[in-house]
Amino acid sequence: MMEHLSRPLRAGLYGAGAFGRFVVRALATNLWVRVTAVASRTQARATALARDEGIDRAHASYESLLGDPELDLVVIATPPSEHAAQALAALSAGKHVLLEKPLATTLEDAERLVEVRRRVNRLRPGTPAPPPTATPARKAKGPGAAPEASPKAPAQPAPKPAARATARPKLSKDAYRRRREALDAELARLGLRRSQLDLAMGQPSVAANFVEMRRVTSELADVERALAAAEDAWLELEEQAP
Repeated sequence: MMEHLSRPLRAGLYGAGAFGRFVVRALATNLWVRVTAVASRTQARATALARDEGIDRAHASYESLLGDPELDLVVIATPPSEHAAQALAALSAGKHVLLEKPLATTLEDAERLVEVRRRVNRLRPGTPAPPPTATPARKAKGPGAAPEASPKAPAQPAPKPAARATARPKLSKDAYRRRREALDAELARLGLRRSQLDLAMGQPSVAANFVEMRRVTSELADVERALAAAEDAWLELEEQAP
């Protein structure tokens, strides 16, 4: 599908913390996506990230980002507890969504996201999701008989707002700096190991050896989990920035 695009997708990032910055830099080498806007809970943070990374526009709220008519795609890089509600809002606004893992924090929210995405995917960007349609009336079996009534589709529950995380105490500048340096090193180490394992899985000697492939796959899963934990720790650290 990507080869049919006449231009890169214009992406808006929500989340101007350290992980948001990581996402912007990761997408910088992607020929099909260009981050053109960023939003945060404060205008200052959004403006700072936009200035540092050469992003065109900075929004002071998620609602403002969703209302940006120049965006095709919303990239969500916020704490996991907010993923479901923010992704639902983006889909309802007619935007494509790139959502960092986890998809949601409950199975119910994940299933609702999948269902909404399936319905919205049939429409043009900017068109709201359609209501569930009733089953067409079946033809009457006998001459002159009235057609059977169509059963009504069950009403779809409104999306539940994601729970807000409890505010965390601010760290001192020295404690913040030490924690940030440690997380930087951990993310770099895990990222390098993930790249090494990705390369290993493509080697014929590994692909042809079931035991070795299983070992590499298992370690890769462990590294992915550790990366997710480190990324969550980054987001939490940003909430404690002095």
